[in-house]
Amino acid sequence: MNKVKYTIMGIALFVYTLAVIGVTTMIVHPNPAEVDQDTTLTEQDIDNMCDERESVGF
Repeated sequence: MNKVKYTIMGIALFVYTLAVIGVTTMIVHPNPAEVDQDTTLTEQDIDNMCDERESVGF
């Protein structure tokens, strides 16, 4: 019975940790899509972003 109790406590702690990380992320970055809406990107800017992503493997 003691092992079952510790297993359930471990799973609950893991889920709680994920919830805290998720809430913290939503507070720090509420909606990344809205951050750069007011800026206009030129074709050169887009090419530079694509080159940066290719250099790191995306």
